Amino acid sequence: MKIRRLQVEEMTLPRINVDTTMARLSVHAPIRRIKTIHGQHPQMTVSRENPKIEVDMESLRNNIGLKSSATLVRDQAAKARAQSTQGIKDIENAGDAMAAIPHSGNPVAAIALAKITRMAPNLQGSGRAVDPTVDIKGHKGALSIDWSIQDISISWEEYQQPVITVDPKPSVEITLAQPGHIKFIVVEQSFPPEKGRSIDEEV
Repeated sequence: MKIRRLQVEEMTLPRINVDTTMARLSVHAPIRRIKTIHGQHPQMTVSRENPKIEVDMESLRNNIGLKSSATLVRDQAAKARAQSTQGIKDIENAGDAMAAIPHSGNPVAAIALAKITRMAPNLQGSGRAVDPTVDIKGHKGALSIDWSIQDISISWEEYQQPVITVDPKPSVEITLAQPGHIKFIVVEQSFPPEKGRSIDEEV
């Protein structure tokens, strides 16, 4: 028995080309700039107290006979007060002495005689020399410097969003570089294969 079958004689596979374009991003971000600057310069404040000298010459004037009226009144009042106090003490002492004398004779005359004959104290060399001084007081003064705080105000421009562009855009291009090709042929075969002698049909 003979059969026929197809046999691939020639085959060419198809071939494609793939061309890919990658996307590229471009970002444009505008710079935010300073619009205005307001500055306040620091201020210096100086406060100064001048130095002073105070001279007190009252002690010197009192000792050279140039007392003021206030000093004279004060000294005379102190002197009168001291004399009054001493007079009261003398009267008290005299009364005590009269009380102690026996009641004979004239005690008043005896007291007066004793007071008259009393020796005056020796004043030589007992005086104290007063050193007339001039009192001087000084104030060194002062200097104070203060600074105010420097103030700076900055205003910015309005915020602008960045611009994003895609150029080139992503793409994939597929082309058929070589088409596929298959060639078939018909092959005839005996099945099963012939074996032995060929016999004549008449025999």
